[in-house]
Amino acid sequence: MKAFCPALALLATFVLMPVAWAHELMDNRATLVLRDRTHLSLTMYLRYTEAVHKALAPGTSYWEFLTAVAALSPPDLEKQMRRAHEALQAGTRVYLDGMQPSAFSNWAWPEPATTQRLFQQRLMEATVGGGPHHHEEPIEVHADVISTSGVRSASVEFSKALGRVLLVWYRPRQSWVDAGKKSESIKFD
Repeated sequence: MKAFCPALALLATFVLMPVAWAHELMDNRATLVLRDRTHLSLTMYLRYTEAVHKALAPGTSYWEFLTAVAALSPPDLEKQMRRAHEALQAGTRVYLDGMQPSAFSNWAWPEPATTQRLFQQRLMEATVGGGPHHHEEPIEVHADVISTSGVRSASVEFSKALGRVLLVWYRPRQSWVDAGKKSESIKFD
């Protein structure tokens, strides 16, 4: 039986290892996509409650802030989230082809009701869980920038409230696939 236990432990390690590595990246991250010659889209995946805390009240503890925001009335919450979004937007800029910074537009943030639930859920988890170790699903945020000329290069500056951000960028390749036909070979170099 003793010889079986190490083998069982080894088997469990190999079975559970992919699950551990499949855990979603918890850091803030962003994807910048050149949609066409002049259109860049930005998708950010944010630890939202922390980003809002750092944008609105970096001088208070996260737990104090969480408690205060979770208790706000819907109109007050909407007002505070608007302030946070404006601060995060103002600190996020794109420099196209080395020129002066451009602001992203068409920002899409979570709805106030979603935000309220998220803050209340985080407070409940902190109260029941008893500590700062938490898993907050990232919130997806979108924005665009349209250039008057073709984009050859870009640099992005993120709001300081976001901390370090992992940035991925690409220009998608696309082709039509006729009904009942196989697509061309898709290579991921």
